[in-house]
Amino acid sequence: MVRNRYYVVRKLANVIYALPVGQGIIDQYPVMELGALEYDIVSRCDQDENQKEVFQDMAINYKISEEERDVFWEDYCTAIKELASCNILVNVKMEGEA
Repeated sequence: MVRNRYYVVRKLANVIYALPVGQGIIDQYPVMELGALEYDIVSRCDQDENQKEVFQDMAINYKISEEERDVFWEDYCTAIKELASCNILVNVKMEGEA
């Protein structure tokens, strides 16, 4: 997965947004307010990243225990799906997809 080049991340009035730029504006990409998890995912995905590797790194950084990893995985997948549905992330392959 990689961040769509037609989005930039900016903080406006203490709120972080993914904002469309260039062709993204013309294609009417939505503006999305990012929470901490979404921001961390988008910040990490400037280059093509493996979804599982990003998850593992974030779990370590957030100090998620082994018992909490399944719940965190569900939250992580939900955030990825939301970012992909808004075209903020592209080339996303969810687990179980070819």
